[in-house]
Amino acid sequence: MAYRHPGPGNPPHQFIHYSNIPTQFQQQRPGQRTPATQPQVFTTVPVARMPQPQQPSQQQRRSQTTLDTHFQPPPQAVQPYDQIAHNVATRVMAAVVPVLEEQNRQIVGRVDKLESSVRNIVANIEKQFEVANLNLAKALQAAHNQQRTVTTNVLSQVKQLNDTVDTLQPLVNQVDMTVTELYERVNDREAGGAFFVVFVGAFR
Repeated sequence: MAYRHPGPGNPPHQFIHYSNIPTQFQQQRPGQRTPATQPQVFTTVPVARMPQPQQPSQQQRRSQTTLDTHFQPPPQAVQPYDQIAHNVATRVMAAVVPVLEEQNRQIVGRVDKLESSVRNIVANIEKQFEVANLNLAKALQAAHNQQRTVTTNVLSQVKQLNDTVDTLQPLVNQVDMTVTELYERVNDREAGGAFFVVFVGAFR
C-alpha cells in the first residue's frame, strides 16, 4: 500500500493498494506483454482512527481556564540579546549578592574578633615589657649600688693596707738593717775562723 497525502477533495489518511497502481507505473517483467491501458481506478482503504480523549466537563473546563488565566505567565515578546543578558545578570546578582553579603558579614565578624584578640595580646606583651623593663632598671640600680659599695669597700681596704704598709715600713727598714748587720757579722766570723785555722796549722 502507498500513503496518499490528503488534499483537496480527498478523505484524510487513505492508502492505495499497489495492485491498483496504473499499469504504466508497474514494473514490466521480461517476456510479458504490455496490457492494454486500463482506466486508472484507485481503491481507498480507511484507516482506523485513534480513540479521542474524553472531553472534560464544563465545570472542569471552567476550572482549568481559571487556573490557566491566573497561573500562566503572560506572553513575553522576543527580547534582544542585551536585554536578555541584562535580565540574566540581574537575576544572578539577586541570587548571589545576599550570599556574598552574608559571607562578608561573617568575615567582618571574624576579623573584628581577631583584631580584638590581637589588641589584647599586644596589650599583654606591652605590660610584660613594662614589668621587665622596671625589673631590669631595679636590677641595674641595685648592681650599680652594689658595685659602688664594693668599690668603696675595696678602696677602703686598699687604704687600710697602705696605712699598714706605711706603719710597718720603719719596722721593715729596721729588720733589713738588722739582717744586714747580722750578715756582716757572720761574714766576719767566718773570715776570722778561717784565719785562726790557717795560723794554727802553720805552727804544727
